This record gives sequence, structure tokens and C-alpha cells, in this order.
Amino acid sequence: MALVEVRNLHKRFGSLEVLKGVDLQVEPGEVVVFVGPSGCGKSTLLRCLCGLEVPSEGEVIVGGTPVRDEPKALQALHRRVGMVFQRFHLFPHLSALDNVTLAPRKVLGMSEDEARALGKRMLALVHLDSRAEAFPSQLSGGQQQRVAIARALAMKPELMLFDEPTSALDPELVGEVLEVMRELAREGMTMCVVTHEMGFAADVAHRVLFMDAGKVVEQGQPQQVLREPQHPRTREFLSRLLQR
Repeated sequence: MALVEVRNLHKRFGSLEVLKGVDLQVEPGEVVVFVGPSGCGKSTLLRCLCGLEVPSEGEVIVGGTPVRDEPKALQALHRRVGMVFQRFHLFPHLSALDNVTLAPRKVLGMSEDEARALGKRMLALVHLDSRAEAFPSQLSGGQQQRVAIARALAMKPELMLFDEPTSALDPELVGEVLEVMRELAREGMTMCVVTHEMGFAADVAHRVLFMDAGKVVEQGQPQQVLREPQHPRTREFLSRLLQR
């Protein structure tokens, strides 16, 4: 059974229709990468998957349970789905370890000792165990994003969503975040990723979806979509991207 099912998803903000009938399935262990121009609906789609946006029409199902805009339903969803944003959103007054352990303590009810042990394991996964007591201001952008990934992983999600996780980073810091994501993919984490990093998409994705104007225009294996796109709009987008 698919872990994620999206059926005829529409999302409107007033008179602006951002998603126009998106259908999507994501299988357990699959890495799906969304590419497309800014404003095409990629980030809005991710936000619908984790309940941060309410569909105007259609249905989103995660793990067999429809996503509902109700407090208990959203709390259950957020235990199954982790999200990493463009900006790190770390608490500046908390250490890296405390940022990671806050949700397990408050949401999962873990004891202080249990949460700290878990937090240290998660920071080790992103190669930051030596920086556990550092505050965000003492970390580079790449390190802060890795802490954000560890924080999401601490909730033991079945699905990880990444919304352009490297777009706010200096170019020399991008690689360290992408390598952590590659490791997660190799370990079988189900992931939906919005990115402009075509090399990452080619290396890691099981499937690439090209979106434009609120619709999925083309999808398939990375080699097909990125190297031999069939749709004229996909070819146009990729050619402009390569010219940058």
C-alpha cells in the first residue's frame, strides 16, 4: 500500500489557484524529487502533505489515514511526518541537543534521560555529536540545517519532507546537507524533496516530478525526466537551469 496518496488536490488562496488537480502516490522507501519553476506549487504540495495547508478540494492520505484539519488528527500526523524547511527555525536560546529533544519530551512524553540519549543518536546521524551543546549562533548554516534534520528524525517519522533545504545555504555548505540526505535515502527513508539540486535528484531519486502552473506536467525515473524530457515545458525549464 502506498504511504502517501494524493487525489485530485486543489489549493486556492483567494482567487489564486496554486494546485490544480494533483494526483500522487509515494511508496514506502521511495525518494520522490519535485522540480519546477518558483511558484509552481511544489512547496504548497509539501505543506498539504504535512497538514500545514488545508486542501481546497481533493484528498491527502498518509499511512492510510486521511489528513484532517483537526488538532488530534494533526498531532498524530506530525508524529508520522517530519518536515525540514528552507530556513532552519531553530530555537536560538536552546543548544543543538535541546532543539532536538524538545519535541520528544513535549509530544512523545519521553523522560529527560531518554530524550537526551535519542537526541545524541540523532545528532550523531547527521555528524554533529561533537556540537551537541553548541547554540545555533555558534553553528554554520549547514550545521544548523543538519540540526533541523536531526530534530525531525527524533520524532521517528515514516515520511520526511524537505522543502528546498539547501536554498538558504552558501554554496560551500550545500554538500554537507545533501550528503546527510543521501545517507537517509540509502537507509530506506521515504522522502519527498523539493530542490533545484539536479545532481542530487539524478543520484538519489527513484522518481522525479516536474511541476508547472499547479500541475504535474511530467514524471518518471531521473534519467528519463532530467536527460530525455518528453514535455516541451520540462525541456525549456531544464535548459534554462543549465544556462545559469
